[in-house]
Amino acid sequence: MENLRSRMRYFTNHKEWVHIPMNKNVCSKILYHESFPVVYAKSKINCSASLLYKFIVDDLPDTCHLWNHSMYHASIIKEEDQRNIGTVISTGFPLWDREDVFYQYKYKNENEIFELSSGISQDDIPLNISNHSRNPDKLVRSTMHFAGKYIVDTGNDSCEYTTVWHYDPGGILSHFPKMT
Repeated sequence: MENLRSRMRYFTNHKEWVHIPMNKNVCSKILYHESFPVVYAKSKINCSASLLYKFIVDDLPDTCHLWNHSMYHASIIKEEDQRNIGTVISTGFPLWDREDVFYQYKYKNENEIFELSSGISQDDIPLNISNHSRNPDKLVRSTMHFAGKYIVDTGNDSCEYTTVWHYDPGGILSHFPKMT
């Protein structure tokens, strides 16, 4: 897990991020690393850190039903000693659906919470491992090099939420020309 925490620090402190203004309340950036895009978003949320973490990490299988316009299945496939193996399947209309299967590490201390993940390839775990794909013939495994969620309690039932994704959904984005 320390390797993934180091990657989170590496990405959040990287000097070559390009700011992409999308919403005045969200700091959003993009970085190209090893030919894949890394996406960064940071915002202040008006709820406690533990409540946000419960909603987007611990209760993801239930929460995903609220987001069913894109994600339609989430589950923990296996619980291991210090990590879980999780899966999320998202609608990829009109081309194909996308399956993320990942090692998930959780870390909490007094006022900060991490969820750190890295993807698992089809060579290691077969496609549609959860058997919940609506379109098994139109399902691709994403390449998740790294994904991190970092939540800091800022008091008064609010928190700061940062997420970083080093990610290639089904190999598509890696074929786009590099933006400079």
